[in-house]
Amino acid sequence: MKDNSLVYNNSLISPENFIDSILYHEPKEQLPTCDIEESPDFYYINISSFYDDKHVLEISYKNNFLTLKFMLDDDFKQLLFQRIFYLLKIDLDYILLHEYKDSIKLIIPKMA
Repeated sequence: MKDNSLVYNNSLISPENFIDSILYHEPKEQLPTCDIEESPDFYYINISSFYDDKHVLEISYKNNFLTLKFMLDDDFKQLLFQRIFYLLKIDLDYILLHEYKDSIKLIIPKMA
C-alpha cells in the first residue's frame, strides 16, 4: 500500500490539502473540502465544512468542466478557492442540492 501523505506543520496531510494550506490563508476549519463519487447514472460531489452564513458557492459548466468556486460571504465576495471537475454530458438545470448541517451534496445526473 502506498501512502502519499505529506508532513506539514507536524501533521500528515494529502498533497491536495498541502497545496491548499500554502495557497490559502484562511484557517483550515473555514475552508470547505470536496470529494466526488460516480455511479452509472449520477455524479455526487460532497462538500464538507460549508457554512451558509460564511460561504457562497458558484457553479459553472463549460466545455465539460464543472467549476465550483467557494467565496467568503462578505461585501467583497473574496474567492477562497475553486475546484474543477471534468464531467461529460451533464445538465446544470437538473443538479440537486442536499444540505445537512455544515455539509452539502450536489447530485448531478448524467445525460444519456
